[in-house]
Amino acid sequence: GRAWVPPGGQDCELCLVRYPSSPDALKFLLHGCATRLKTGGRLLLYGHAREGVLAAAASLEPLFEARGRPFGTGDGRILEAVRTKEAPEEPFEAWLQTISLDLGEGLQRW
Repeated sequence: GRAWVPPGGQDCELCLVRYPSSPDALKFLLHGCATRLKTGGRLLLYGHAREGVLAAAASLEPLFEARGRPFGTGDGRILEAVRTKEAPEEPFEAWLQTISLDLGEGLQRW
């Protein structure tokens, strides 16, 4: 797999992805999907209710508009959304972050 979608290529009509269970990873994923989905294209985001997939609906805008209620009645759920005209953040370099971590020998840039 790739960390980001390759530049160029065809716009897609459907993107099916698993909920990543982290707000930052979800934002990254939504912007990645938005770079390839054409306006009006469908996003299906699936995952476990206990992992937080239902809360992901609040993060869909402005790139996506939720459609209806989540599918499923048990632990597994599917959210459906439609791609809006809002521009995603790209390229991949726009997502790079540098932080400082203390790995036992003082702060190190990571």
